[in-house]
Amino acid sequence: MLLSGDSFLLLQLFGLKCCNVFTKMSSTEAEQIQIAVHSALVTSVKKVVGAHDFAKDAWFNYLHANAPVDAWHNTVIKDPARYSVGFLGDFLQHASTVCKDEAAIHEFTSRKVAKVERVKRTEDSFSRNDEMWVENLWIVVGEGVLHGAANLACQCREVALPSELVHHSGTAVAMLLGCISAGTLAHRLRIQLAPSFKFGCIHFEGKFSQWPSTPTQQAYLDRIDNINNCLRAWGVDARATRIALGQYIRSNLHPGLQHFVGVGVGGYGDMPCFHLDPDRFLHSLVQRGKKVLHDGLLVGELYAARTGQDNGIYTWSARRNTCVLSDVLRYYSQDSSTTLVVVLSPSGVVLHPPSSSDRTEPCDIWCS
Repeated sequence: MLLSGDSFLLLQLFGLKCCNVFTKMSSTEAEQIQIAVHSALVTSVKKVVGAHDFAKDAWFNYLHANAPVDAWHNTVIKDPARYSVGFLGDFLQHASTVCKDEAAIHEFTSRKVAKVERVKRTEDSFSRNDEMWVENLWIVVGEGVLHGAANLACQCREVALPSELVHHSGTAVAMLLGCISAGTLAHRLRIQLAPSFKFGCIHFEGKFSQWPSTPTQQAYLDRIDNINNCLRAWGVDARATRIALGQYIRSNLHPGLQHFVGVGVGGYGDMPCFHLDPDRFLHSLVQRGKKVLHDGLLVGELYAARTGQDNGIYTWSARRNTCVLSDVLRYYSQDSSTTLVVVLSPSGVVLHPPSSSDRTEPCDIWCS
């Protein structure tokens, strides 16, 4: 442990909140305490960085990820004394986390570490004007997600839920929708969601290999129940939502959901794929007196779509090792600069709620 948890929390709390106490002191006393707090944090950072090459590399990487480039030297400033109390406190918190990552430490110490790509930043790169404007937000879950999707690299972001547990696809989508509503996704990915942005969702199901052979086939076969669970994550209480929005909405599914795609990656031949248009799908169900999205209903509707019934579901087969994701975006004219693809992945950016010490502007990085 590089710094005891209690000591660090007290020090950071004191450093970040001491401005409230300063108002009750003379300016000279306040300045003396501020200098003492800053000096203590600088000393702590220097001790951490000097403790091991791994910690030194962590400081170097942290600077390149979060600090602008000094125009005079054309590189980041490595001296901790140049940075603010908040920035130094954030690094110590970061260091206390990475020093517990045994896999990363072992990789660093057991072989020569490849040179990390250093991204040069300017203060302009921290401006919120550079945030990506998003009109179409696609959520992707499941296996084989980004195979062959190199052309989508600039539009894809991997995110992880704030939990150590691996959640079912449907539950994970519901949790992600909560993070979107709370503004956590926009804050972490530095994006701006258009007021009327729309959703798309693609579920790659690892057990889905063939279409239902009968309309009454058991839903657990080919795990169509998993796909339906993901679809039902978009369910809403129509009456309550209508009252909250003050306008009519379609029933059962999120009014912002425009596309839902299921892809079967469980077989060895061509992959079964389907696109569900929520408006047409729900209209078809209402006409036939069906509204509850139970597992058996989706089995029957997929079977009906394969036999030529117009129920809002379009089916096709895709060759294995092709990028269904890019094909779908292109087909539905979603492959624009305002489309962002969010991929649920354990290695993605963790969607922790934003804290008061998050660095959002360059002016709170430097020591005044």
